[in-house]
Amino acid sequence: MSLQQVARTLAASPEDPAAYLDATRELIDASGTSAMTAWDATQKEACIGQLIRQPQCSQRPAIFVHKIASHLTSGAQDVVARVMKEVGPVLINLVKELPKDTNEAKNVIVFLLTVRAFVTPWVSQKEITKRHLEWFEQFDPDDLALPYSSVFNEMHFGKNRDDLLTHYQASTSRIADSKTLRPYHVLFLEWLSGRSIFTDRDNQDLDDFLGSHLPGGDMDIAAARMLVVRHYRRTGVITPERLDQLALNNIADLAGDASDTRAALPDARPTRAGTKRLHTKSYQVLQAGKSLARRSFPILPAARRRLRVAVCVSGQLRGYETALASWRASILQDVDVTFFVHSWQNIGMADAQPFRYVLPFSGQHFVHAYKELAVAEGYEAVRARYPALFARLATSARADPEDLKALYGTEHVVLDDETSARFAGFSNQQKMHYKIHAADQMAQAAGDFDLHMRIRPDLEVKFTAFNWHDLLEATMTRPVLFSEKKAGLHYGNLMIGDQFAVASPQTMNIYAGTWTRFPTFAAADLARCPKDFTGHVSLALTCWILGLTVEKMPVKFGQLVDAQPLSSKEILEALGASGPNDTADHKLRNAILKDLSS
Repeated sequence: MSLQQVARTLAASPEDPAAYLDATRELIDASGTSAMTAWDATQKEACIGQLIRQPQCSQRPAIFVHKIASHLTSGAQDVVARVMKEVGPVLINLVKELPKDTNEAKNVIVFLLTVRAFVTPWVSQKEITKRHLEWFEQFDPDDLALPYSSVFNEMHFGKNRDDLLTHYQASTSRIADSKTLRPYHVLFLEWLSGRSIFTDRDNQDLDDFLGSHLPGGDMDIAAARMLVVRHYRRTGVITPERLDQLALNNIADLAGDASDTRAALPDARPTRAGTKRLHTKSYQVLQAGKSLARRSFPILPAARRRLRVAVCVSGQLRGYETALASWRASILQDVDVTFFVHSWQNIGMADAQPFRYVLPFSGQHFVHAYKELAVAEGYEAVRARYPALFARLATSARADPEDLKALYGTEHVVLDDETSARFAGFSNQQKMHYKIHAADQMAQAAGDFDLHMRIRPDLEVKFTAFNWHDLLEATMTRPVLFSEKKAGLHYGNLMIGDQFAVASPQTMNIYAGTWTRFPTFAAADLARCPKDFTGHVSLALTCWILGLTVEKMPVKFGQLVDAQPLSSKEILEALGASGPNDTADHKLRNAILKDLSS
């Protein structure tokens, strides 16, 4: 359909999500082309304004801004920059004179916050912050889903996070005593800030807050349940009878069990100067220099005794040989290591989700065209379009356990057949979490280690920026786990990195125990807690509920090392066996031809 056609349909059907989606796709595709220039200016402004406001259509988050956010999180910021040249002036006019309808006004503000990195020609960041703080306490969970996804996209969403942290961290009482902040706001601020708002050892502050905010709606109840499970203390004022008064009585046992786990965690002050400075730039620069020097001159002695580290390798093997060589040259050079490998017989290819930095395809032009198509139509839709291509990706080599024992220098190798009846009902996320747990259980049973490390077989390490003894003291004095991504928010969900982790054996047992613990949390009607195992999220929630702090590991990681990607010739052959032979199909084929000719 043309721009004019989708605009007329949208104007005639302001309640129809399909009309918004069609108009959104057409507008994004046409941005920067002659079709946009030829479009009547009045009709264009009306259509863009309707897409931003989304009147009468109840789908949340709003469709246009959701699609814009998906482009940002998948790395297609050039697409957003092109769209914003058309959308920016209309958006700013709406900001200056907000719609009277509250939901429409919130849609405008959420759009502004989501694209704030692209609107500096029209409005200042100071003005955006002002609008942000004026509206935040009116946002509901759907409004919070898009503008704060800083865990994977600091550049575009970090300023939104910083607005709130600057405003609310100045005073804890500003949050706990607020009458307009709902329980789901408070839960959101805890996740965003990475700190506990309710700190009374007898739970009095939490009890006061819940007493003034409950009963409430379903969103309030779910958030309150999550806050209670996280902060409950068996010796506090919140008794099972009090939970019954708050309509939260059926989580008393779960909250009590979580409280027992948290009570057993370490709580002491570090003494090493390096431990205290672990996340400072000066410390990391110094330690990175030492690490690189020992790599160049391996005869240089390392300080003190070498720590014993259990390295748990779990997940599909893919580029494991290349990755292992990088570990030995970097992160494992100063420690004594025992490997525990719990993987699959099929090596597998990298996932082709469009947000991934590394895709299992050769060819720069094809990868770019594929990402644009997968973002626009959705990953599952692309899989349905090209069954032969994804069937080719599914074909992979098989690993040999004896070869792995020799390569890793260990007898602790288990390879399961993921096609067996035992794993027939397992999703990919179930497989990942099961393997993390199984590998750590091998290590827990094998003897005493100073630290446990969990790592994907295909994760490359460039260099380290820490001292192992400083890291050890950090894990012995507080309940901390180090990951490739510290805890943060993405689409309103608490997330951490799920490719790498280092912790004490006790703490790692909690992290890896997500496999056995998370189903209990998922069944308890807790806010933003998915019912099924979910990448980044299930590990993050388990760690948070059970009192672990997840911080960024002072390591420079490389890319995920793939098995040999499909060549341009193989991709073209697979597309030739399937595909709808439409405009999008032609774009992919032309991109492959460019790769073959370059």
